[in-house]
Amino acid sequence: GQSAFVSVSSRQRSMKNACKSELDPNNKQIRAMRQHVGAVRWAYNWGLERIKQAAANGERWPSAVDLHREVNKRKGTEALPWGCAASKCAFQEALRNLQAAVDHWRASKKGERKGPQMEFPKRKTRKHGLGACRFTGTIQVFDGCIQLPRIGVVRLKEHDDLPTDKRITQATIRERAGRWFVSVLVEEEAPAPTGDSLGTFSPTWPRMQASPLSRQGLSLPAARPVRAVDGRTNA
Repeated sequence: GQSAFVSVSSRQRSMKNACKSELDPNNKQIRAMRQHVGAVRWAYNWGLERIKQAAANGERWPSAVDLHREVNKRKGTEALPWGCAASKCAFQEALRNLQAAVDHWRASKKGERKGPQMEFPKRKTRKHGLGACRFTGTIQVFDGCIQLPRIGVVRLKEHDDLPTDKRITQATIRERAGRWFVSVLVEEEAPAPTGDSLGTFSPTWPRMQASPLSRQGLSLPAARPVRAVDGRTNA
């Protein structure tokens, strides 16, 4: 399924579509994805402990940028021997999420944020699944597959869930009950708004491109009718 919203700037009108599909990874790709969501969980929990230590010592709390610099120094050392195997996005996005959570907690504590008061961020666990990892950079969708940084070309369970002719700004992989899903954010120029068209649904129909799997002589799964993925059911 696809959802859309329109954001208007003084320079250009842009439309962002959020699309989701189930992945059909091989064993090697499953290991790589498990490693990346594990890196996200580790970075978030490690950064949280560093902030708690700074608070206990009366020091300035490190920012996401400060923490990411420390992670880069640890990669490949005894402190983080597996760090170079994971994409920098895993650590970077996890620490950005941590900083956002701390900022929201501070704003809530000061009464600057609407809604009930938020609790201080907690450690991430595997209680509700292995977690998620957000990628930026070179991400491309083909007919029946998606290319992700460090993971490679991964098959999709459904051919037509994701658009193949749009610019993908980010992709997030997530595990739920042993199944893997990917959601992508598609950015494109929106048509000039008329009347009440802002914020209305605008479907995007994908155009098929040659799949790298077919160029490698590998067969794709048979095309089936588009099936919406129910995120609530898989949660």
